[in-house]
Amino acid sequence: MTHTAARKISDGAAVGDGAAVGDGAAAGGAAVQRACRLLLARQDRDGWWPDPAAAEVTVAAEGLLALDVLAIRTAAMSAAARQVRSRQRADGSWAGAEPGTAADLSASVVAYLALRLAGDSPDAYHMAAAAGWIRDSGGLEGVGVTARAWLAMFGLTGWASVGAPAPEVVCYQSARAAPELAQWSPVTAVTLAVLGALRPARPFPARLTELAAVGLQAGRLARPRRVQTQPGPARGAARQAALRRCGRWLADWQLQASRADQGRLAWPLSLVALHALGFPPSHPAQAAGLARLDSATESGGCGVFLPPVAHTALAVEALWAAGLPADHAALQSAGWWLLRQRTAGAASSPASLGGPGPRGRGLRDGRGLRDGRRLRAGPEPRGWSFCPDGCPRPGDTACVLIALRGVDLPAGSSRPTAAATRWLAATQSRDGSWVGSVAVTGYCVRALAGQQVQHAPVLRALRRGVIFLLRTQLPLGAWPGGHGGGDLLATAVALTALGAAGVLPGKPSITGAVSWLLAQQNADGGWHLGDVDGPHRPGGSDATGTAHVLAALLAAGCEPGAGAGTGTGVDAAAGWLIRAQRADGSWAGPDSLAGRAHWPRRAAAGGAPVAGLLLPLRALGRYAAAVASCCD
Repeated sequence: MTHTAARKISDGAAVGDGAAVGDGAAAGGAAVQRACRLLLARQDRDGWWPDPAAAEVTVAAEGLLALDVLAIRTAAMSAAARQVRSRQRADGSWAGAEPGTAADLSASVVAYLALRLAGDSPDAYHMAAAAGWIRDSGGLEGVGVTARAWLAMFGLTGWASVGAPAPEVVCYQSARAAPELAQWSPVTAVTLAVLGALRPARPFPARLTELAAVGLQAGRLARPRRVQTQPGPARGAARQAALRRCGRWLADWQLQASRADQGRLAWPLSLVALHALGFPPSHPAQAAGLARLDSATESGGCGVFLPPVAHTALAVEALWAAGLPADHAALQSAGWWLLRQRTAGAASSPASLGGPGPRGRGLRDGRGLRDGRRLRAGPEPRGWSFCPDGCPRPGDTACVLIALRGVDLPAGSSRPTAAATRWLAATQSRDGSWVGSVAVTGYCVRALAGQQVQHAPVLRALRRGVIFLLRTQLPLGAWPGGHGGGDLLATAVALTALGAAGVLPGKPSITGAVSWLLAQQNADGGWHLGDVDGPHRPGGSDATGTAHVLAALLAAGCEPGAGAGTGTGVDAAAGWLIRAQRADGSWAGPDSLAGRAHWPRRAAAGGAPVAGLLLPLRALGRYAAAVASCCD
């Protein structure tokens, strides 16, 4: 985008003044202006954009469950129950822990469990509504791995159905050697490994048959794909050594998270894992986690605050893509806020610890965590997280790095982004991907391509990421999603990444992807994204899919202009977005995105409340800039 075009949009002028631009371009400029005004009006004075789902019900519900397992009774339990009740949706469901307004089955089941423990009667209206929604959405059989762990802990299913990794795998193999662990953050993998090995049990006071899907019995969950587990109770020297190492790692993580410069929430399930390992509530790690859990819920429903890093990053990218100059006050304040949300943590996994240490030493008394003793040998995570556990994730970090690229910040701010960029490069898998996902790899490639870091490992990771994307492209021109077939979102993200990495528009990989995307275009000019967790199927156009494909086509070098081949599809897509804009400047977003995919895929698919505004704004801003460039 040229500086002149950016000033035109930010000053409120229509994009282009000549007749060659046409009424469609002028309407596009007006749509960008309306969306920008609405978005800027929603910004908090501290720089972030509020998210109605930021006070996550999952943290409160799991906190209540954890306190019950630990046999700790505090005033925070009543506050957590009020928090859960206040966040119930009209249809009886609850939103999930990941950013988004969509109802989530796992979050709803955990919330229902928490309220039953809090004493709410299953005959109460809000509980009956929740049970009905859960049954209609798949019942207990459809929950994710974290919710399965809670169900197994309360005896509502067997531990074999959880599919937890073995502690030996987590401790003695890196993520590169065991790529199946990449689906979880290190905190999740270690916690599940401990619980899956020790299998703690606390019988639930009811069987919850009212939550079983039609034709199935409660407690008989479908068995997921296993991840190198070892059945049976913990036994053997290797298992005990692995559990000690996991305990040291979790304790170190909790103490790191309690530092004033981190400010993470305490993930309740990790506190239960430490308890199962024998850490008493008085242990520094447990005490720190319990204190944060109490402070998060004691305010009666307003203290569980998950910083809306995801929404702020999306908003920043949308505004600078729409033409706001890099030195705009709104972008600078948001950039500073994002920099303050960067987290650093313990070793990337227990596999990077120096060794199990003397038997029993440092496990319960904290002596193994003395100042000056480093428990890590691998790269320390330095990035951003959109999830309650606060563990930096490659995809989340990439999204923030992309957003900060368009913000003019002082020179001193380059150090945190450079450190995050190097860490992002170090998390790459052996095959050149990140977590084995095309979409996440696309975000990471875009992030690395936009950084001014002349660091050999970073450049090598960028090249390997591009090679992975080129290698995984299907013969039909698309990229595969989770089901193996051509996927609209994966294709749009991969195409945008290749354009950012400098792959020329005339290359077969680019032209093939453009042709496939245009073949999926509906007659009205839009695209249908559909369920982010399922294969791509035709359907009615939606703002999210249309915005994603429009941005990808522009990144691939498709220029606007009727009769210009691919330009016809670009103009039609922009026209659909302009017609679909609401009077207040926003767009309608899909309401059924409850999938548990990695966040960048879900957020890109419109799962975030403000994403219904941000993604079309980003696409139309780039379209307006492209039109202005053609007229210069």
